[in-house]
Amino acid sequence: MRVLFIFFSDLKKQFDSPPYSQTVEMDRQTEVRCHPPPGVPPPRVYWLRNGVPLETDTNLIVSSEGHLLVGQARLQDTANYTCVAENVAARRVSEPALLTVYGEYDSRKMFRECGFMVHKPPAD
Repeated sequence: MRVLFIFFSDLKKQFDSPPYSQTVEMDRQTEVRCHPPPGVPPPRVYWLRNGVPLETDTNLIVSSEGHLLVGQARLQDTANYTCVAENVAARRVSEPALLTVYGEYDSRKMFRECGFMVHKPPAD
């Protein structure tokens, strides 16, 4: 007797919940959620930043659920983020979500963090 196994793979077209644009204050935490479309096998989720694969760091990480976690929002984190879900059957790309970071830019703080000293010029 021969047994024939048939395996199929699939990835639905629509995201269960695509990422949405948001605005966050500088130094605050935020989460850009992505619920990928269901698939067999379950899709791998990754992110694009302005159309380029995101390089994660200690401040930008992807959770085990596929959400983008921002530890302390920085001005340079302002960008379009796109969620990508992929398995052997297909690749699905969400619409980009704009993350806007706002806040007071403190150049003295930036220089201190880089090890520079900031002095006011003497008054004439």
